[in-house]
Amino acid sequence: MKQRIIALFTALLMMASVMPSSAFAGEGNFSGNLLKVTTAADFRAGILTGLEVREDVGNGALVLAEGETEGTFVSAVYSVRAFTTMVASWNAGLYDGTQVEISARARQGEDWSDWLSWGPYSPYISRGSEDNKGGALATLDQDTFTLDSGTADAVQLRAQVRRDSAELESPQLRQINLTFAGGDMTPVY
Repeated sequence: MKQRIIALFTALLMMASVMPSSAFAGEGNFSGNLLKVTTAADFRAGILTGLEVREDVGNGALVLAEGETEGTFVSAVYSVRAFTTMVASWNAGLYDGTQVEISARARQGEDWSDWLSWGPYSPYISRGSEDNKGGALATLDQDTFTLDSGTADAVQLRAQVRRDSAELESPQLRQINLTFAGGDMTPVY
């Protein structure tokens, strides 16, 4: 009996050590190989500079604070199953003279990749990520973030929201998504 209790305790301890701590990892909205950052709580779990969370837009949205022309959101760290590639998508209300730029980084062991950007986006500008943006541990080729080798077990997002003038209406960043492939990820179709 004593051996069973020790074995059960050891198993529970091992499970607790691989579960993300709420102080370290964001909750996010996970479904298979898809992570959605879309609620006011998701946005508040990150670091906001020059931005505010609006609860009256969808599930929540990021907007520039009054008088600001640029703001940055850095998400919580999200622990995920091992992956080798990821693609980002986002949903934003944009106006002429406004844009958003989404970047991500991935963790392998104790090391983080560089922040890699999908490029500034607005329907009013020429858009495109720059191919072969290399950096430590990963590259962004076209729209796919790929690890140079091995797998990653955590990600972090960064969003930059901009407007040409404080007199313009602020863009509204409502959702950021990451889709993962490779490693231990199970695609959901």
